[in-house]
Amino acid sequence: MNLYNNHNLMLYIIKSVLNGYLLEILKMLLILRKVALVKFIQLKWPKGYIWYWNIANKEWIRVQNEKVALKRLDNSSDINLDFLNEIKSHLQIYLYDIIQCYGITQDPNTKHYMIVLQYCDNGNSRNYYSNEFNSYYSKISYLFQIIGGLLDIHNAGKVHKDFHSGNILLHNDCSYISDLGMCQPANNEQPDKKEGIYGVLPYMAPEILRGHQYTKESDIYSFGIMMNEYISEEIPYNNIPHDHILANNVCKGLRPKISEDTPKLLADLITKCWDAKAENRPIAKEIYQILNKLNNEKYDEDSEIYFQIEECKKMEENKLKNRSIKKKLKNIQTHPQEIYTSRLLNFKNLPEPVNSGNFFNYFYYCEKLTILIIIPCRTKCHS
Repeated sequence: MNLYNNHNLMLYIIKSVLNGYLLEILKMLLILRKVALVKFIQLKWPKGYIWYWNIANKEWIRVQNEKVALKRLDNSSDINLDFLNEIKSHLQIYLYDIIQCYGITQDPNTKHYMIVLQYCDNGNSRNYYSNEFNSYYSKISYLFQIIGGLLDIHNAGKVHKDFHSGNILLHNDCSYISDLGMCQPANNEQPDKKEGIYGVLPYMAPEILRGHQYTKESDIYSFGIMMNEYISEEIPYNNIPHDHILANNVCKGLRPKISEDTPKLLADLITKCWDAKAENRPIAKEIYQILNKLNNEKYDEDSEIYFQIEECKKMEENKLKNRSIKKKLKNIQTHPQEIYTSRLLNFKNLPEPVNSGNFFNYFYYCEKLTILIIIPCRTKCHS
């Protein structure tokens, strides 16, 4: 029997395994708050989620008065495959570095089902680096945590398919991968019934833009884009429209600028991750081992990464003098056709993906003219 295709049986297992029942207390809280439901809601759960089973007392021990996030799927009053897929992914990948799923509940007014998820006080990584100062040391630590989560997903035989900075959440100095709604088996070859592909264009690998299936290698490409974003604190392609022209140029080798104050060891890893050829990208385990080594050596004065960080810190200090948090927040949205949320995309006649060589790509957009300029890289930190 194909469990995934049996909606009634799957729903029964969801209700039985995840906290044992629909969360009536959350229904009550929703009625009392009388708020207009959006896709995400934050609430405090008095009874709390199940922590462990007390054998002596024969009872569940719960973490009480915990903040939780409710994620609603539009038009989910009738359980659908998207909803079941996300719940199924949480059941199959129940790990520390993945956002925890505590159960499901239902809006008493609209009857839409909602997933009850772990709440993260610091929001997503994009908001975090825009509002907080992050040293090279903390950035390496967070990146190591993030690739650990992606490695766990890949080891579970899954592909995330929607990996970007908006889906990396932070809480108590820890990072968590969220939004497993598109997460599917790595060997899944079933074509999408909808014509096109879902994703956030700046993070999508060129082969995916051309209509190929998501793979572990495409997740690695997305990690490379996100890694560069987190280190440079610049959102990818934030000054141009996210349209067919951008997709075309990504296939031709366009990549976000690697900041001049990026340590060379990290810059080299970024470049490998976003290689145009999927087979040339490192696997998650290899990236995990590299970042683990850098994380362990970052305070060692005799290590190469320590030397590179110290060199780049001098450049970073000059950059910070000319950039305030206010200016960074202002730069998050600089073009009306930037879209950093997942959507259905359908591009035709894109070229075969190629690398642009050891160059940086700068994109200049005028009202009716887009020019791709290739400039050689000559910087101390990552030349």
